[in-house]
Amino acid sequence: MSCRRDIQQIDILFAPAFDPRMQFTIDMDKSTLRECLLRTYYYQQEYIDSSYYREHRRDTLVVLYDKTYNINPSDLSRFLREIHQIQLDSSTAQGESVLDGAGFKFSLIGVNCDTLTMITWSPRRNEKYKKEYQVLDAFFKLSQYTIDAKEGFSILGRAKNHFDYDSLQLLKISDAPIEYYMWGRAEGCLENYPELSGFIRNLPDNIPILLDVGDAGCPRCIIKSFADQKNVYIYGSSLLSIKKEIIEQLEKQHIKQDSIEKILPKELSKVFETKDEILHIIK
Repeated sequence: MSCRRDIQQIDILFAPAFDPRMQFTIDMDKSTLRECLLRTYYYQQEYIDSSYYREHRRDTLVVLYDKTYNINPSDLSRFLREIHQIQLDSSTAQGESVLDGAGFKFSLIGVNCDTLTMITWSPRRNEKYKKEYQVLDAFFKLSQYTIDAKEGFSILGRAKNHFDYDSLQLLKISDAPIEYYMWGRAEGCLENYPELSGFIRNLPDNIPILLDVGDAGCPRCIIKSFADQKNVYIYGSSLLSIKKEIIEQLEKQHIKQDSIEKILPKELSKVFETKDEILHIIK
């Protein structure tokens, strides 16, 4: 399977230890990417009386999410070149023994139904797993260019967070008002992420911007960078619990609400519980 015409389909399956599986399928003929979130079992309740019931596990496939996206031809061509350069010439299987990890299975399916498979569990980004991360890097780059739905990005982010990645991704999900969805994981502050820093600098001035960080591992210092530089309103942040605790303490001291708003650190004053709360403020 040395070129595009030799490949009929590409599958990649992510199998976290305690989460639903995530399966992605690239159809070469249709130039599409199908994304599925799968659970391999469900629990059925058997009521003994009106108050008590037993739960029985049923091992069957449950599809929680299923959406297909069109792939830009140039993005698909670049992805295939990157996969070809890795030189996957035989099936492999290797990994690390950990309790709470995640594996992935990458399959190249040929037009004659021959299959080349890479199976890996809990790989670290080092020389031993160089090819595995070359595959992951190529796949995540293609998917980020292709997937255009918030829930789809969330699922992709959950897959990516199980491996050695340190980055935050943004997807614009609304123009009126302007709203971005953030996912991924970051360590350290804005100076470690020049692309994110440039993104913040280029945001429009004096226009309310909503930022959903519910699926992002986002340090407080990065939230502060958004709040300090732009008219950004944030929801989904774990900082909300800190904000509530501070407000509760100040209210016990009989401090008035308008004074509380002035006392709160700016990054906390821009954090809200829901999107609706923000929309009510910016009307």
